[in-house]
Amino acid sequence: MERIAIETEEDFQKLIKTLESFDVEVLRPNIGSYFEHLCGSKIQPPPVMPRDYTAMIGTRFFIDKIQGIYDHYGHICQKISSEGNSIEYDEKINTATIIPLGINLYSSGPQADPWDRDIWNVIRKSSWPSEIPKEHIFKLPPSMKFHPKAIMHRDQMMSNYHRKVKELFPNHGVSCFDIADHLDGCFCPIKPGLVIGLDGLSELALAFPGWEILYQNKDLLQSRIEYTHLRARNNGRWWLPEHDIGEDFIEFVDGYLDCWVGFVEETVFDVNILMIDQNHAVCTNFNDDTLKALSRHGVDAIPVEFRHRYFWDGGIHCITSDIHRQGPQIDLGLPIISP
Repeated sequence: MERIAIETEEDFQKLIKTLESFDVEVLRPNIGSYFEHLCGSKIQPPPVMPRDYTAMIGTRFFIDKIQGIYDHYGHICQKISSEGNSIEYDEKINTATIIPLGINLYSSGPQADPWDRDIWNVIRKSSWPSEIPKEHIFKLPPSMKFHPKAIMHRDQMMSNYHRKVKELFPNHGVSCFDIADHLDGCFCPIKPGLVIGLDGLSELALAFPGWEILYQNKDLLQSRIEYTHLRARNNGRWWLPEHDIGEDFIEFVDGYLDCWVGFVEETVFDVNILMIDQNHAVCTNFNDDTLKALSRHGVDAIPVEFRHRYFWDGGIHCITSDIHRQGPQIDLGLPIISP
């Protein structure tokens, strides 16, 4: 774990240096005493993924104020407030699930832990129950098929969440994607005319008519032999390439750091792109098709390493959160879509 922490901070410093080379001011959260706070019976995760807990939309800054999380960002909230912005507390509003683009907002469904040990035990030990407990519906990984009765409850939760987003942002055009997942792991608007997204995400053609859509295949970890060996022992939740992972470490993560990891088998880092501006894209990896598409649109690709993304379950976009961007919120003339 010490190696993971050290190398993660080294990669943070490389990203900071890259952003500062473009005159981007970088604010860091306070580590504080997060070991004093618990996530259920587990240790509260460190502030590695600020985008999962925050969102700046217009002049409104949203943050999750659960115990321990807000402590990391309190000083940043004070700075944001001093610049004339409002601070609002909401555990479901973040720019991992809501992607701002001009006056438009693109929203996925409500988020919870993508994996729940109780549900896994039910599935592993028996066939589907006649009705899954409602509080666990959104704790299932997206790859799993929902029981018919679970689908009914899922649809109602999705509808309620989208209605809430539209009520919160009446001056924005809100497009709703039928996805119970982090949207920034599904697509990224690069600049007007180009969007990169997952193969099979049919909403993109409706949301961005006339734009070039570069579809990405999922990075199938199942094809990597060393991952499949670990997958059988940790249910595919996390991976540490080039690490010799023993049973003691797996038990340590499961026993104490369960809130630190996600469900990495469902995550595609090639679409988790941070746009510094319309001409500079930062990501952990750019394949040949992506590089050609970016070049066609006059965008420079800037690769920045994040070695332990398969442990933290997050890419470059996840480990940052935009606070202030130059220029007005413009209307790109895009349609509003709903599932």
